[in-house]
Amino acid sequence: MQHLKGQELQSSDVRPNLKQLALPGCNTRLFSAQAGCMVDSHPHERAEEVFLLAGRLRLNDAILEPGDMYRVEPGETHDAEALEDCRFLVMNYPQGA
Repeated sequence: MQHLKGQELQSSDVRPNLKQLALPGCNTRLFSAQAGCMVDSHPHERAEEVFLLAGRLRLNDAILEPGDMYRVEPGETHDAEALEDCRFLVMNYPQGA
């Protein structure tokens, strides 16, 4: 089983960059994680939304399947585990969004 910190996951910028299209300060990245990859529980200062594109992903007690979305509010924490090989978008929003 692979155990990674969030910054060690493979990711790439999404083009066109959504912060230029919609919300100033919005950061969007595309992530890939192999089955068994785990990310330790960590807090968020900004709102974050995870959109699962492929595979199965556990975020806290929720099991996401393709098309599912999970939102973390500022101050909340979550951990994650890839139950299958996954691809997902992560969007971080500025305060108040």
